[in-house]
Order: sequence, then structure tokens, then C-alpha cells
Amino acid sequence: MGIGVLDDRFLGKTLGAATRKKKELLAELLEAATIANGGSPPTAKTWRSAKDHACTVVDIDLGWSRHLVFTVEHGHFAPHTVMT
Repeated sequence: MGIGVLDDRFLGKTLGAATRKKKELLAELLEAATIANGGSPPTAKTWRSAKDHACTVVDIDLGWSRHLVFTVEHGHFAPHTVMT
């Protein structure tokens, strides 16, 4: 899976009724998740995101009580902060 490729296993059910703009946002988050995970796409069980005025916060459940949490500023592709 390359950067920018939408993968249903990663995106889960959020891709179902997504608009083109939402797909582009998800592609940006997928790229940021790959960077936050050290260059390899994370294999997520589930993931969720929330937006505020400055950034999008993403929480990816990696299984076995492991989470990858990162923020992405609006309009950027690289994560601003990363916590594992």
C-alpha cells in the first residue's frame, strides 16, 4: 500500500458514504499516519479522529493495548505531534 492510497482495511467504515472532500482528507491522514508510524502504514483495528480550529487529532488502535495518537494541522500532510 503506497502513500495516498485509500485502503478499506485502514479506513474501516468511514469510507462508505464519504464525499470526495472527505476522501482527500482521509488520504492526508493516511499519509500522516504512515509518517507517524515510522514510514510504514499502520495496521489499524479501528481509528477515530476529531477536529478543532487548529488541527485534527487521530487515535489509531493498533491492538494489544497499543495506540498511535497524532495531530495534523489543517492543510498539512506531516504530523505535528506523535504519541505512541
